[in-house]
Amino acid sequence: SGSFVGPIFPLFVEEISDNAARAASQTGLILAVSGITAAFASATVGRLSDKMGHKKVLILFTVLAGVMCFPQAAAQNVWQLLALRVIFGMGAGGMIPAMNALVSSIVPRGSLGRAYGLTTTSGSIGMAVGPILGGITASQLGFRIPFVIMGALLVVLALMLIKQKPSPTPRPSTSNGD
Repeated sequence: SGSFVGPIFPLFVEEISDNAARAASQTGLILAVSGITAAFASATVGRLSDKMGHKKVLILFTVLAGVMCFPQAAAQNVWQLLALRVIFGMGAGGMIPAMNALVSSIVPRGSLGRAYGLTTTSGSIGMAVGPILGGITASQLGFRIPFVIMGALLVVLALMLIKQKPSPTPRPSTSNGD
């Protein structure tokens, strides 16, 4: 989810920094702190997902990440952006474990490898296409717009998840691939 703004993130930090000479270290700090927050969320979301339901938690964390993109576009200084990225990191970090748990709960056991392969392929395509589209968008519309687009895409994804009908209980696998 962060690859869309990846190419412009250091430039955006430089733009809002009060000290352009420190923009590189400030960018590193912001990315490190948001990464640590995402790792913490990833490590702890499992319990919450087991209690609330995987789909609900996926929706919750997707909305959190999406909604937190919009104020990043309006950040006026590095400290505002840092605070917003901490909360964004929680949302982004909670999405993948909730998605993986949801996949494992609806896909027959004998098809898990294929299902995880498809989800990983989709993520990899996003990591390839996201920076290209984000860079083009920023070059045409400015550094702030990719944050807005990323937020809108995440919110639309959450709405699609909300509207999706519950999946039927998966059929058990008949293969002996255990």
